[in-house]
Amino acid sequence: MSIEIKKSEKPVIYEDAKKMMEERLLNVDLNKSNELIWTLEHPEIYTAGTSYDESDILDKSIKILETNRGGKITYHGPGQLVVYPIIKWHVGEQSVRKIINRLEDWVMAALADCGIEGYRDERMMGVWLEGYKICSIGLAFKHWVSRHGLALNYNTNPN
Repeated sequence: MSIEIKKSEKPVIYEDAKKMMEERLLNVDLNKSNELIWTLEHPEIYTAGTSYDESDILDKSIKILETNRGGKITYHGPGQLVVYPIIKWHVGEQSVRKIINRLEDWVMAALADCGIEGYRDERMMGVWLEGYKICSIGLAFKHWVSRHGLALNYNTNPN
């Protein structure tokens, strides 16, 4: 099977995207659908991965949606490209750290094509630019099929 590339033109509600990811993951796992790399934006929302702690939330008035991906708190919204790789990783690739490193490499290569030098910080996952995290990565797996993915900030509101 090949990898399908899908780009959503309008923002996709996070919960709708999560449902679609879960359905696609099951079909990829059963070899009923192609793998998918889906690019989109979400309306403004904060999501919490499995590693977050209540103490991470400084402003208790912000609504946080708990999810089943790795990582901590991530903002999603306008000006951010979200990429969901629903990929069945094969035996030699089945290492969460290796997969995250591969995604970081993809992001750094894409940034380099735009003349931007992103880098990896071995202490924290993601891609960095001039001391700021420009790309967050949070994944979940079922039978080594990934869901969730990465969020690349390109024009987010700094407030």
